[in-house]
Amino acid sequence: MKTFAKSFIGAVLGTVLVILVAWSFLQNEKQTNNNARAEFLTEDSSVPAISAGYFPPQDADFTMAAEKSVNAVVHIKTEVNVRSNSYEYFFGPFKDYFGNPYRNNTYVAFGSGVIISPDGYIVTNNHVVENAEKISVTFNNRTEMVAKIVGSDPSTDLALIK
Repeated sequence: MKTFAKSFIGAVLGTVLVILVAWSFLQNEKQTNNNARAEFLTEDSSVPAISAGYFPPQDADFTMAAEKSVNAVVHIKTEVNVRSNSYEYFFGPFKDYFGNPYRNNTYVAFGSGVIISPDGYIVTNNHVVENAEKISVTFNNRTEMVAKIVGSDPSTDLALIK
């Protein structure tokens, strides 16, 4: 019984010691981060948000700008067909006996775009229209039209549709 009591007391003391060391370390780390943040705010005067000299008027009204631009923004809905082979590894070499293990799934995705020309060219993100089987565009007046991809650039994540 004496061995158990010594082990128990040792375990409790060890746990308390680990907690105290961890708490001390966290307090020191917190103080270091606060000092670094204070140094960053005081030493770096090239940050535009800190040294900005222009403040918009308090009575600025952006409703006119919103009214002029709201008709240029469109809602884009795409449908992508994906062929999944979820049962290929399950059936293994017996997959031919159980029929076609592949399924066609249709996924619907949404995004937005901006009309950039009067003849219907719309710029959007490439990931919105990439591999889309069907693209439909809904305008601000709730008119819906089918669109086609004119060009896309995955490296900049931009696409042009019409």
